[in-house]
Amino acid sequence: MTVDSIYLEDLIKYQEIEYEIKEGIYWEGGKVSLFKEKIKEIYNIRKQKKVEHDPSEVIFKLIMNSCYGKTIQKPIMVEKKIFRTRTKMLSYWRRNLEDILSGEQLFESDIWVLQTKKQLDEFYVPNIIGVLILSMSKRIMNELIYLCEDNNINVYYQDTDSIHIEKDKLVQLRESYYIKYNRELVGNDIGQFHSDFPPVNGKESWAIKSIFLGKKSYLDVLTNEDGDIDYLIRMKGIPKDVIIGTANEKFKGDVIALYEYLYAGNPITFDLSKYGPHFVIERDFKVKTLEEFKRTIKF
Repeated sequence: MTVDSIYLEDLIKYQEIEYEIKEGIYWEGGKVSLFKEKIKEIYNIRKQKKVEHDPSEVIFKLIMNSCYGKTIQKPIMVEKKIFRTRTKMLSYWRRNLEDILSGEQLFESDIWVLQTKKQLDEFYVPNIIGVLILSMSKRIMNELIYLCEDNNINVYYQDTDSIHIEKDKLVQLRESYYIKYNRELVGNDIGQFHSDFPPVNGKESWAIKSIFLGKKSYLDVLTNEDGDIDYLIRMKGIPKDVIIGTANEKFKGDVIALYEYLYAGNPITFDLSKYGPHFVIERDFKVKTLEEFKRTIKF
C-alpha cells in the first residue's frame, strides 16, 4: 500500500492500523508557501465576487480547481501537428517516421493533421502537492464525519466537500467541533463549512425531504420560513433543465415522483438534445449537431 504522510497519520488515528515502512521518499528541504498564499488570494477574490453577486466568481472557482488539477496532471503522450500543404506534411513524416501515429486530410483541402508521439523529457508536474491536497481534503471531511459518529449525529449523504445532516443537530456539531479542533466549523473561510442550499424567494432555506439515489445524484425539497417550496436537483451527467423537462413529459411535472421512480430501481431515458444544442467535434474538425442524445439512468 502506498500512502503519503497525511493519509498515514489518518489511518493511524481513525483506523488504528499497525504498519511497517518498506521504502519511501521524503523531502529534507524547507516548505514554500507560494502556492498556499496564491490560492488564498484567489479564494478571497471569489468570496468578494460572490458577495457582489458577480457571475465572474465562477471563473475564480475554475482557476482554483485548475491549480489542483495541474498538480496531478497525467503525462500528455500524444500531440497533433497541422500542415498547410501535403509537401510539408510528407517532409515531416519522412523525418519523424517512428513518432507518427496517424495522419489524415481535412475534407478535400490541402491541410493535413498528423497525430504524433509527444516527448516526455520536459513534462513535469509537482504531483506530491496534488497528492497532499487530496489527502488534506479527505482529512477535513474525516474530521467532520467521525465527529458526527462520536456524537450520534446521522450523516445521510457525503460528497467531496459536503454532508447532509439534520438541521437541529448543527449547534451540537459546531460546539463539539470547536472543543475538539479549536476551530469554527461554520463560516466562509477556507476549510470551513456553510449551507449550500440556495435561498428560496430570497430567504434562507433548508431541506424538508431528500431523495438520495447515488453519488452526485439526489433531490432536496427546500422550504423557507414562509413555507415556499423549491428544489435542489442533482444528477451526474443529466442537466437540471433536462430533468425538469422529463418530469413534465412523464410525471406531470412532479420532480419528486421522477426521483422516487428512480429510487425504486426503475430506469428512465433522458434525451439531452431536447433541451439545448449538443455538438460533436469529429476527428476532421467537423462540428455536428446531434438530433438525439439519449442517456438511460438506473440506480
